[in-house]
Amino acid sequence: MPTLVADTALGADALVALARHRMAGFSLQVFTVPVTAVLWSTATWLVNAEQIAELEVPTQWAFLFVLAGGVAQTVAVFIGFSAIVWAMVRGFGGNAPLLHVLRLISHAFWPLWFGAPAFAFWSSESTPQSAFAVTVILMSLVGFFILAIQRLAKETAWPVGRAFAVISASIIFVSSFLYLTLS
Repeated sequence: MPTLVADTALGADALVALARHRMAGFSLQVFTVPVTAVLWSTATWLVNAEQIAELEVPTQWAFLFVLAGGVAQTVAVFIGFSAIVWAMVRGFGGNAPLLHVLRLISHAFWPLWFGAPAFAFWSSESTPQSAFAVTVILMSLVGFFILAIQRLAKETAWPVGRAFAVISASIIFVSSFLYLTLS
C-alpha cells in the first residue's frame, strides 16, 4: 500500500482510496470514549442531583462541572489501561505501537456505554444497589474484555489465548493496584 509521503505523485483517486483505507473503522473509535464519558457523567449528575442542588450552583454549570470531571476521569482510565495493555504486550513479546493499542482499546469501549451509567447508579449511596445493575456492569465488562481480546489478537496476529493472557495480566495488574490503593 503506498503512503502519502512517499507517493505524492499519485492521482486524486489513489489519494482518496488511500485515505479511505487509513480511515476504515475510525468513525466508531472516535466516539466510544467521549460517549462513555458523557453517559458516566450524566448518570453521576442524576444520581447526585439532590446534593448538587444543595450547592446552589446553576444547573447548567453544575452539569458542566460534573461533565468535565467525568470526561477527565474516563480519558485517564482509557489512557492508563491502554498504557498497561501496551506494556503487557511488550512483556509478552509483542511490538504493537502505543497508538494502535489506544485505538483497539477505544474500539472495545462501546459495551461500557451501558456499564458506566449502571456503575454510577450502583455505587451511589442515594440509590439502592440492585442485582440488575450488577448484571449490567458485569456483562458490559465481559463485552469490553472480549472485544479487547479479539482486537488485540487481530492487531498482533497472535492466537486468542495469548491475547487473553495479555488482557488478563492487565486486569490483574489494575485490580492489584486498586486493591493496594483502596485498602
